[in-house]
Amino acid sequence: SSGINAEWPLRPGNTETLAVVGGTLANGGRNIFTHDQVFTADTVRNMCSLMLMCGMYNYSGRWAFEVGLPAKSGVSGAILVVIPKLGALAMWAPLLDTYGNSVKGTKFTRIVQERSDTITHMFRNLNAERIQKRKKYRLRLCVDTTA
Repeated sequence: SSGINAEWPLRPGNTETLAVVGGTLANGGRNIFTHDQVFTADTVRNMCSLMLMCGMYNYSGRWAFEVGLPAKSGVSGAILVVIPKLGALAMWAPLLDTYGNSVKGTKFTRIVQERSDTITHMFRNLNAERIQKRKKYRLRLCVDTTA
């Protein structure tokens, strides 16, 4: 199978491997130890997009709204959370909720996020007041009238 579940080692005993994979994704595809470029920018974008959209099974939509970080859980109780440009959280706690996600893992992620100024929802910085104060972020409408 070419599905994300079959390709990722989401089983007990591999949280270190998960952390390296997550850190590599957060680092734009560059391995955090070897500094080798192991994923292309397109692959990182695609993987993180998939993780945000469906990585937490039927809980993914709510996770995207409330937590706003790419994550992948496994029925073993493992969860990988990517914090773009910062790092990753990799954990394993086998008690699962009704969606098949780790109860302690999802709770831990929320607690860390609540107590951190840097591990925030991906779209937190899209604050309208903050953007209006920055002149360089003004949008311009470009229309191609030659077509």
